[in-house]
Amino acid sequence: MRRGLFLASMLLLAAPVRAEEGGPDDPGRFRVGVNLGIISIPRLINVEGYARLHPYFGVSGNWSTFPKFASDAILSWAGAKSDTTDANLNRFDSWEVAMRIYPLRGTFFIGVGAGQQVIDATVSEKAAGTPIGVGGSARVQSWVTTSGRRSPRVEIET
Repeated sequence: MRRGLFLASMLLLAAPVRAEEGGPDDPGRFRVGVNLGIISIPRLINVEGYARLHPYFGVSGNWSTFPKFASDAILSWAGAKSDTTDANLNRFDSWEVAMRIYPLRGTFFIGVGAGQQVIDATVSEKAAGTPIGVGGSARVQSWVTTSGRRSPRVEIET
């Protein structure tokens, strides 16, 4: 019972204030947007595009990467690159497409997406005084599914 009351109160708080129909703030009109993230986690660069196609429906696409120059700097700082050891993060990126449903016509949405992630790394180590080293590499490429929701944002007009 308490859980039901809590969920109902959260939905009431998330209910958007209705804008006048056809105005610039009407959540039902067609909208397109782009998000650019720098210094994101787990990959440093994140680019997302989305389109609100209908008052209750939208789509989005996302691409993110961890550039080689940044991974080289971090691996050097951590001591993984030295005279005898060489570690490289050759590729660490992902992409995703998603569908968004806006049940309250506001900024709150429920989404589901699918995409792919790739990580490719190598490491090699030479013992001092020997010309031959020992190394290894790994590549993981996997399909992923995601689900998402975004809480409504608070907007204040003055």
